[in-house]
Amino acid sequence: MKVWVDGQCFQTGSNVRGIGRYVIDFIKKMAEKEVDLVVSLNGSMKQETVAARHYIKKVVPDCDIQIWYGITPDGEVRRGYCTERMTDEHILADHINMIKPDIAISPSPFEGSVDCSNPFIKTAYVDKSILTSCIFHDAIPHRYPDVYLQDENAHKLYYRRFDEIANFDVVLCNSQFTEDEYQDIYQQKNSVAISAGLSDEIQSLINDWVYDENSLAQQYGDYIVYVGGMDWRKNVPCLVKGMANLPACRSGELKLVLVGDFGDEYITPLRAIFDEYDIPQTCLVTTGYISDKELVDLYKNAVAAVQPSRMEGFGLGALEAMACGTPFFSAAGGAVEEVVQNEAQLFDPDVHHTLTHLLQKLLSEPQFKEAIISHGYHRASTFSWEKAVDLSIDAFYKALNKRPVSPSTEVLADNFVENEVESRLIMDVTSTAQSPVLSGIQRVMHNLSKAALKQNATEHNQTVLSYCRDASGWYALSELSKPAVKLTPQNRIAFQRNDSYLLLDSSWTFIEGQEPRLADALVCGEEVVHGIHDIGPLTMSAMTDEGMPPAFRRWFEFVLGYSTGIVCVSRAVADEVYQLIEDIKLPRPMKIGYFRLGADFADVEPDAAELGFVKTRPTFLMVGTIEPRKGQYYGLKAFEKLWEQGVDVNLVIVGKAGWDTKLLQAMLENHPEREKRLFWRQGISDAGLAAVYQEADALIMTSYLEGFGLPVVEAGRKNCPVILADLPVFREVGEGAPKATYFETGSATSLANTIVEYIETELDDDLKSVEVSWPSWDESAQEIKDVVLNGNWHKYYEPEQVLPNTRFDDVGEIYTLKALNEHETAHSLNIAEGPFLSDDGSHLRIAVAVKNLSENLWSSNLGHPAGRNINLSYHLYDKAGNILNYDNPRTHIPFVLPVGNEIIMPIRVDTDWLLKGAHSVGIELVQEGVRWFGNELNLLLTQPYVADAHVELAPAEVKLSAPQLVYFRGPFGPALDTEQYFLFSVINSEKFALPYYDQDKAPLFTYALVDKEGNKSNKGVWAVSHFDCVEAYNSGYIGLFTNAKHIEASEFIEVTYQDHAWRFDLATHEIEQLKVEPKVQVDDFAWMEPLTADNATTQELSASFSSDSAITLRGFNELEGSHVWMSEMTGEIDISNLIKEKTLMTKVRVVCSPFKQIQGPVELHLFFGKQLIENKIISSDFMEYIFDINKDQMRALIKNQYRIKFVTNGHAQELGGERMLSICFANISFTTLNANK
Repeated sequence: MKVWVDGQCFQTGSNVRGIGRYVIDFIKKMAEKEVDLVVSLNGSMKQETVAARHYIKKVVPDCDIQIWYGITPDGEVRRGYCTERMTDEHILADHINMIKPDIAISPSPFEGSVDCSNPFIKTAYVDKSILTSCIFHDAIPHRYPDVYLQDENAHKLYYRRFDEIANFDVVLCNSQFTEDEYQDIYQQKNSVAISAGLSDEIQSLINDWVYDENSLAQQYGDYIVYVGGMDWRKNVPCLVKGMANLPACRSGELKLVLVGDFGDEYITPLRAIFDEYDIPQTCLVTTGYISDKELVDLYKNAVAAVQPSRMEGFGLGALEAMACGTPFFSAAGGAVEEVVQNEAQLFDPDVHHTLTHLLQKLLSEPQFKEAIISHGYHRASTFSWEKAVDLSIDAFYKALNKRPVSPSTEVLADNFVENEVESRLIMDVTSTAQSPVLSGIQRVMHNLSKAALKQNATEHNQTVLSYCRDASGWYALSELSKPAVKLTPQNRIAFQRNDSYLLLDSSWTFIEGQEPRLADALVCGEEVVHGIHDIGPLTMSAMTDEGMPPAFRRWFEFVLGYSTGIVCVSRAVADEVYQLIEDIKLPRPMKIGYFRLGADFADVEPDAAELGFVKTRPTFLMVGTIEPRKGQYYGLKAFEKLWEQGVDVNLVIVGKAGWDTKLLQAMLENHPEREKRLFWRQGISDAGLAAVYQEADALIMTSYLEGFGLPVVEAGRKNCPVILADLPVFREVGEGAPKATYFETGSATSLANTIVEYIETELDDDLKSVEVSWPSWDESAQEIKDVVLNGNWHKYYEPEQVLPNTRFDDVGEIYTLKALNEHETAHSLNIAEGPFLSDDGSHLRIAVAVKNLSENLWSSNLGHPAGRNINLSYHLYDKAGNILNYDNPRTHIPFVLPVGNEIIMPIRVDTDWLLKGAHSVGIELVQEGVRWFGNELNLLLTQPYVADAHVELAPAEVKLSAPQLVYFRGPFGPALDTEQYFLFSVINSEKFALPYYDQDKAPLFTYALVDKEGNKSNKGVWAVSHFDCVEAYNSGYIGLFTNAKHIEASEFIEVTYQDHAWRFDLATHEIEQLKVEPKVQVDDFAWMEPLTADNATTQELSASFSSDSAITLRGFNELEGSHVWMSEMTGEIDISNLIKEKTLMTKVRVVCSPFKQIQGPVELHLFFGKQLIENKIISSDFMEYIFDINKDQMRALIKNQYRIKFVTNGHAQELGGERMLSICFANISFTTLNANK
């Protein structure tokens, strides 16, 4: 028997209500009979079709799902019985006739009121040989028209369907009550009461249930559970009032748990009843959506389950509750009474006191409770889907036997032969076809495309290269090249059955263009397979460009929603993706596969001439673009350790310069071992690369992140051993090398030790004869086709429960929606690398390894309005440890951070903060609006972190080579002022540490402005941020201040360190290194000792706040007439042009007042360099404050090159403005002593 079922009830709101559950259980059991089952879905409802397809296939795997396409644009309530809906009724009938079933069933004939579904109700339109049947669930709107059919269109559409019911040959009724209703209304005898049963899934959950003290139900304590809707007939207020009279409820001991997700319009009136009876609002609980497993647990732990409905067609909730052993009570009347069949469990739906009486009796009489539980078990055992389906099939056969066979239909069926269509693999190459780049993904796509097209000549299943840049369509390419892109009608790829789509190219920028076609393919049940090379932007966002994680996340969510399978370039990535979708509980099935990338070298002879050196010592090779994720920085550190230890080895780095590695590039270009034992080759050819593989004693891969690691396989092809970071993917591809050794990822020490051990034990091993097996690109193309076309998948993911209403954009549990307590924030933070200056110097990038040690998945809730998102942030401290800024920009978790996982996230600190005094950063996790996690990780900002750093200063007899000065940023400064800053990095190329200060704490670095005539002045330029001591081969950062006026008058900034100097050209930003004579310190301050007020001239010096003033200000806003505002909590004044040499200062006078918006006592500290002179508490009005200066403090001022610093304890933003304000200075003056002449 061939049975056709209208599946549109799985595409509408019915899919999560009783009707949907009833129908899926009905067809599941029917499929177990000797029935050829066909279910048709309305393809015009794309998302709903795909979700329904997954749902049906999960429950009824062997079901034949067919698609028809309606044209109705909207629900009948809004559009009425429009011509499109009339047409759809004919389209659906023709679709049924094409399938030629013996039976055509409409399981839910009343669909289509608010959506574009169009249920099968026109029996007259189908072939007369087809027996028609429907399931009649209830006549509730007919019985209560004043409640449900007030709207004229609703009334019309209901009765348009209602009037068709009697035209079906067989009417299946879901209860005896419903059949009695049907026969009473229609006066027909063509019906049968089939009842229902428990689904196999629910019964299995009941059988497997065990008590769990951590379950959802245990959070509620004692409760009564209600499962159902909230419309009028459900009569929920009766339940609430019935409970409200119970002493246990009034005392707050007994709760009411409503299972479902209900709007305020339903819940607010119920809460009002609780208020009326003075019942705590905590006693009314709504669960939201819960799984079947949680539903069974709620039944099992409930005091009772209650159904107060005035009328039900069957009463599935009653059956579920009784099967769980839950005391169940129901309003009298309707089909539920038929299910229960025990007057002791029934109450009057209009008299809530009758329910109160039953509940009180339950709570107080154990024998009564045991009796109804026992009766419930008995009643539940009398219902089954087996009986229901047997009754249905029996009714079908009886009806069929009464009908004559149509000869014309039989002949038509015999003559209809469906042509077999060969499978096509439609392979997207859109991105690569547009790209001039031939590395990375583009290189993979070119090799695979070439191999797949070559295989078309010998295989039935053809590969078609496709191009789709927008929604205009998909076009075939004859080859992978830009000239082959021809957007003509002849090249448009038509839909064809058995097509499979492979999207392995970097297609994340083409989502909108590809979505319509892929949605249609999913509707038709075709394979849509996306390729993933790695998920690094989600797990190691610190190692990718700042804009990549959000773009990749958007694409990744698209992949999860619009794929039937995912294919990866390695088993390691496949396992990683599988684990991630398990962690987020992806709500749809997903196949996960992988294939191996090929490794064919170009057919060229090795050309050692390109290497530029002759191998005279052990040589190690690193291949890959210079970029953060490749880890070349710590690789270089490992070799610097080896060279320092006297290990004589070469390091050859082959790879072009990549993003955000300007500092590393400068280190390579200026390294003391450059072209001696360190060789960086950027533009090497295939012949040169082949030669360097031959010359190398081993390939080293230091990557933090790889999807595959093609150089490992290339090295294997040349029988070159490999030394690899211990990543899962390298464990896998290391099989393609003759010998693989592993070290701790990110550890320069581990790598150095591994190299030493390799030299001592394995360097002389002859591996040339070791046979290495790895697929060619031809074999690689065959592997991916075996996965996609032949089903050679690695893993199959199945969600715990597939729902029929899952949308494309629902990708699982990816949000943190609850406030975490202290025990739920367990974690660890570690520095992976940094801080490194970005290429433009705008920020410092720190890579932080964040590990979730809690029992909860964490998320930044991107795109979700609920808040409570978890982010990584930081606090900034000055050199003294004072907080500069506590609440700083957040770094989002790119996707999720599952339990037990570690991801590497970036902290980006604006380098403007270096110039405001930031010296260190405290990194910490935060849940917004809830708590900071604690466990702050502290780090210096003035130089990159080096693990296990050992600071050794050079002996006095050792003459150090010049460090390197690298320009990064400047001039830049506040928009409202003339302050200008420059940012440099100093690279220490020595094996000894590079200190900023000498033993007497005097700076070894000095700065001067040089005008066009070559005149130098140390006035008006100074370092406002700098390192203290740079370890061997590391770098540090220096931030210099000057102002626009000084820049206009100068041509260079000169930086001097001992006998080395650099001139930075202010126009071209080029740096020239100079040789200078070491400075000799001549001022021993002896002149200061005899000066006293008795033998010296006292002079008062007043400094004006004007554009032509002799002083230079830093940390202040624009001058405002005779006064100036300090903008931050620190301000510096250079008075070197005001104070003559050998002048003793005895007092500093300031007239000032704090900004009125600053809260609490305001302090003003005066510093000379690091030395605190005095602290004053200042009043809210302008007053003069005098700071007395002694001779020791004067020495500190001279050492600090006559710069004084004011520090306060607060600042605030100007109301209605952008400026930050702290202290307003109206006047500053100095009392000095000069020797009498």
